[in-house]
Amino acid sequence: SVDPYWKMLANAWVEDLPADETFTAESMCAEVGRPSHPNAVGARLSALARAGLIVEDGYVQAGRRERHASRMLRWRR
Repeated sequence: SVDPYWKMLANAWVEDLPADETFTAESMCAEVGRPSHPNAVGARLSALARAGLIVEDGYVQAGRRERHASRMLRWRR
C-alpha cells in the first residue's frame, strides 16, 4: 500500500498550485518525491482528476531517462 504521508504531500502540492497551472507526474515527483510504489503516481493523479481538482491538458515528452522520451500527460489545475 502507498504511504499515506506521500498521498497527503501529493494532494497538498496539487491543491497549492495556482489555477490553470500545468504540471506532469515528473514535476510532481520532483517536488514531493517518488512514492514507494511506482503505480501510486498515476493512481493519485487519476483520483485527483475524478475529484475534479485537475484535468488532462495534452501530452508532453517525458524528461526522465528511464521513460525514453515517451509521451506523458500534462495536467492542469
